[in-house]
Amino acid sequence: MLVRVIYLTVALLLFTGCGQGFSGDYQDAVGVKYSFQNDGKVTIHMLGTERVVSFTREGRVLKIGNPQEKPTLTLNILDDGSLQGEGLAGILHLKKVD
Repeated sequence: MLVRVIYLTVALLLFTGCGQGFSGDYQDAVGVKYSFQNDGKVTIHMLGTERVVSFTREGRVLKIGNPQEKPTLTLNILDDGSLQGEGLAGILHLKKVD
């Protein structure tokens, strides 16, 4: 499972896009942290490294990466404020952290 998360995250780091209107820190079950900023950038903290990529928001959907390229990680904003999506690693669920 960790290997799949690493592959997904590395793939996402290769792409850029634009976005705005969402912020907060979220973490998945294996400890990868996503720090979203209102300027359309998300910093992904994984295995002691940080990488900044772009994201867009369309209603209750966040798309990390460049929509003209593949893969783009799509996350749905759930009613409880958490994020959920499906990617190379299967179902990804991110919970907001303080």
